[in-house]
Amino acid sequence: MADYREAFVGIDVAKLRNAIAIADAGREGEVRFFGEVDVSDTSMRRVVQRIAAEFDRVYFCHEAGPTGYGLCRLIRSLGHECIVVAPSLIPRKPGDRVKTNRRDAVALARLLRAGELTAVWVPDEGHEAMRDLVRTRAAETLRVHRQHVSAFMLKHGRVYPRRKGWTMRYLRWLQGGRGFVSRTFWRERNQEAAELLGVLLGLALLRSLSQCAARGAPSPKPEAEPKRVPRSGKVTLSEPPAQSDTAPIKVRRAPRIAKAIETPAEAATKPGRTRKGKAVS
Repeated sequence: MADYREAFVGIDVAKLRNAIAIADAGREGEVRFFGEVDVSDTSMRRVVQRIAAEFDRVYFCHEAGPTGYGLCRLIRSLGHECIVVAPSLIPRKPGDRVKTNRRDAVALARLLRAGELTAVWVPDEGHEAMRDLVRTRAAETLRVHRQHVSAFMLKHGRVYPRRKGWTMRYLRWLQGGRGFVSRTFWRERNQEAAELLGVLLGLALLRSLSQCAARGAPSPKPEAEPKRVPRSGKVTLSEPPAQSDTAPIKVRRAPRIAKAIETPAEAATKPGRTRKGKAVS
């Protein structure tokens, strides 16, 4: 039992080369970087067998990503345990902002040994192929809808002023941002509709005035615009409010002008004045 050894291997997958780190069992176990290996199945199979020959039991893990689950199925086919980790659930330090393949592999090995990683379901080849097919169809549908929107905008004479489309700036432009469907655009496109609407409103107003004149009622007056409040906080009225004869009239005194403060030296230099402000005889 004393010679029983376990190892925890973290693999940072990439497009060309995979970074591998190994953590020995125990709290004081060493965590070391093994190196970078080619992503081909032959190279990975050779490395896994080499690591497994040095330990009695080995655990592997790597992050889920665009490379798929082929590496996990390869390691499991060799008789070793392997999990695929959810990248969004990996614990990270707030101040650890440096991200390299080597540091990611070492962190995966250390967290795998501590049991802090969350595994995701690994589909078989049939499920993965069906998932890729569904995603491809969804991408094709999205592409068709984008072409429809672009053709609709081109038909109405609206061209995006930048080169790259379907970005966040492009979506804001589609929602009515600067340079898109403005009021001027709709007025140009619907000039006849605007003129017809103005004629209908004028006829409705004339009909209302004629009905009021036939009934002897006062004609409707347009609503007065609200008075603007100046910055001083006082409301300016066009006509003074009516007051009763018995109501007292409040007289507001003008504010006093603050006198400049003089120092004793300046007051003493002025001729014909004392400190109390009385004339000198």
